[in-house]
Amino acid sequence: MPGMTVTEAHIKQTKLYLANYEEYGIMPSVLKLAITLGVNRKTLTNVKSNPPKTKDHSLQAKLKRRMIILLELVHDMQHDVLLEGGLDGSLNSNIVKLALGKHGYSEKKEQQITGKDEGPVIIDNHWTIHVVKAGKK
Repeated sequence: MPGMTVTEAHIKQTKLYLANYEEYGIMPSVLKLAITLGVNRKTLTNVKSNPPKTKDHSLQAKLKRRMIILLELVHDMQHDVLLEGGLDGSLNSNIVKLALGKHGYSEKKEQQITGKDEGPVIIDNHWTIHVVKAGKK
């Protein structure tokens, strides 16, 4: 499997990061975790997107599965911080809206088309056909 060799030290550092993420910033993130671990963000993303095969029971496969669970926890904790910060006003609402897009949220606007005086739309069912006489070339 390409990418990072996950160690017990990585697991321990990740757990410490999650327990103390506020020392690193406002909310947990894979980017800050990567910096803490001394690896590239894409390296951690690759661990999550390339899980070990189900039949692989090696120590490395077990460590990668644990790291994937911890990465999902980073994502979930970030989601929670965004929701709480958006609701209590401690985070900028525009940033919260933008960041929640990474958690599946989107702004939806409903549009309703109405006719005259908020009534139904009346459709004209009359067709007009114009016959055009073609000239000689």
